[in-house]
Amino acid sequence: MKKSLKKIGKYTQPNSKKVFKNKKEATVVNKTISFYGAELNVYVTNQYRSNFFKMHDVTMADERIVKLSERNVECTVDEHLISIDIKRKKRHTYGGFADELPKKLLSKFPVIFSYDDKGNFCGLDILLESRRKKK
Repeated sequence: MKKSLKKIGKYTQPNSKKVFKNKKEATVVNKTISFYGAELNVYVTNQYRSNFFKMHDVTMADERIVKLSERNVECTVDEHLISIDIKRKKRHTYGGFADELPKKLLSKFPVIFSYDDKGNFCGLDILLESRRKKK
């Protein structure tokens, strides 16, 4: 099997200091590809004006968001946040930092934190439930 790098497009970032009057005009790139069953979306926009809750006229920041979806897992990366969502049945979702949660809850989360010898965060692994039916 030959390994090769497929390159589609070029690295794109917000490209204007101008504040556009709406999201559509501010959009630089919003493209999605499906690649062997995984879906990849790149969304880049410049600053634009928006009616926040139809009450306040605010300027939305420029941004670059990359989203990867595979089965029921969605990973989103932007300048300030990496988010991993596991889509499940409709239920209320709660959030909290690891040190805020009770130990009883933490033991239910299949999460492995990676860190270096100085205690710096290096990564996070989440174990997914098997898709195979249990006997």
